Amino acid sequence: GINAANANGIIINMTQVKDMANASVRLRGLAINGLGTGINGINIIESGKVSIEDCVIDGFKSSGIYIGMGTVFVRNTTIRNNVTAGITVKTGAKAGLADVALVFNGVGISGTAKQVGPVYLYGNTTGDPP
Repeated sequence: GINAANANGIIINMTQVKDMANASVRLRGLAINGLGTGINGINIIESGKVSIEDCVIDGFKSSGIYIGMGTVFVRNTTIRNNVTAGITVKTGAKAGLADVALVFNGVGISGTAKQVGPVYLYGNTTGDPP
């Protein structure tokens, strides 16, 4: 696993890619732990396509996944115990979620994400369904 106290767990920043539409990053089978002091579990500053599968992201001060720019697909992943949000999707970024559990975060999803499969929201401070 990745322990990221006082830091981002993973940073993705594709600034020199000539064909951004075909540039891709795949993250699979990771446990990323902010130990309560980490910043973001996965900080996507700028990217083409990012796939996040079969991961656990836990214990960050900001977001489990922060998407500044790019297209991100998250599948079969648990994102929990993050102070600000489980997932933050900024304007212009895109996110698709399938079989994702967002639990015990400040808010499950900040911004707009497309639900393409089951998304479970539970125990978040705000934003859970009734």
